[in-house]
Amino acid sequence: MSDFPADIFVAGAGITGLGAAHGLKGRSAAVIERRPFVGGMAATRVRDDLRYHAGVHLLHPSSKELQPLIREFVEMMQGDLRTLRPNSKIHFDGRFIPYPFTGMDLLRTLGPSSVGRIGLSAMRSWAGNIVFDRMRNKADSFENVVVRTYGRKLYNLFFRDYTHKVLGVDPSGISGDWARLRVPLPTRSSFLRSMVGLGVGNEVDHSHFPENREQAVGEDGLTSLFERIVSDVKKDVSFHFGTTLNKVHLSDGRVSALSLQDEDGNIARHDCQTLISTIPLTHLIQRLDPPAPPEVLAAAQTLRFRGLIFVFLLVERKRLFDPHWIYFQSPELVFNRVSEFKALVPEYLDGSRTLACFEISAEPGGELWQSADDALVGKTLRDLKTVLPGFSDAEVLDAFVDREDFAYPAWLAGYRDPLATVLNYLDRLGGLITVGRQGRFDYLNLDQCFHAGREAAMSLKEN
Repeated sequence: MSDFPADIFVAGAGITGLGAAHGLKGRSAAVIERRPFVGGMAATRVRDDLRYHAGVHLLHPSSKELQPLIREFVEMMQGDLRTLRPNSKIHFDGRFIPYPFTGMDLLRTLGPSSVGRIGLSAMRSWAGNIVFDRMRNKADSFENVVVRTYGRKLYNLFFRDYTHKVLGVDPSGISGDWARLRVPLPTRSSFLRSMVGLGVGNEVDHSHFPENREQAVGEDGLTSLFERIVSDVKKDVSFHFGTTLNKVHLSDGRVSALSLQDEDGNIARHDCQTLISTIPLTHLIQRLDPPAPPEVLAAAQTLRFRGLIFVFLLVERKRLFDPHWIYFQSPELVFNRVSEFKALVPEYLDGSRTLACFEISAEPGGELWQSADDALVGKTLRDLKTVLPGFSDAEVLDAFVDREDFAYPAWLAGYRDPLATVLNYLDRLGGLITVGRQGRFDYLNLDQCFHAGREAAMSLKEN
């Protein structure tokens, strides 16, 4: 077990943990991480000699307030930086539609009669909202929020099935917060302008909707950024990999020590005055000693994260698809999004090969999650041939699978009250700060995670 000459610990070396480490520069601290690398889901991973990335991770500011942070990142990546304006598409009914779409895109794909029905459906919803908003008798669900904006017709065509694939729950049982955060909800006038061809997709400005917004990436993903952050803090902050938080010991309502477990299963106790935790709060609450009250533990058990399975296909083609990423809403297809790093960095690999990443949302521990890797690859290949006629198994040079248990906080209907119960308890404990996407069950972008971690660390300096 490593020696930890620090009384400030950071649990997790993902984006939020790196932000906390950066904010602790000048103070002695230790970052513990169960994996052998920093960066979490955004890290570059290695398989034999192949470097690869789980999904798409690009830098863009989520708000005007975070623009200086992105400029700071860009400065750190000088010499490695490249900028691009991503484009994405939806696969619908065997065709690919630009996303965000306009009325003209729908017109070319669906025809004038269907587009007319979409417009009439939206107007009926708007008229009904005048009554329902005053009566306040409609549930705040993803379904109702999207229908109020786009109408029932367009909701049924796309948003319903795709959202069900991502979270595994009928959208009527998903909180309206998920729609407000994840879906660009235009005003009625801008939606009408788009439907008649006067609006364009790149008018969309939404923190979780980065398409058509200039973004940054490096030749090896965000590796140069992560390496620079670690280098900047290495005099003060140590990183300890293969280390898991086993217990958080409390005394008189505050953190007093941590029990840490190494890769060999050895557990050792270390004094700790302050813990910045970025691990899933559902795990953190279970690691407290003495335990949290029964009502807090019960509340935590109602919160769940949605996992992602990544199926990677190394293919003997220059590219599989032209867009940077594509959303697949059909419930008949096992994957819901596909990306190729070569679309972002053309010199990745050589000219005759590409690596495609197929994202499959799944319930950790469920039947699909526990499927053998060969079975998941088989399902992916089967459905790829459906959407890409002419593709052959003979073009596949390699195939492998990764999994991420805590990809999305699943904001199901009624999640706010139990989440408040858990956070209220954790936030009252002295010497403990839980922060980040997993740490606060919040859906944050990369820049927001880093900012939250750094702000948590900076708050210690102020006290």
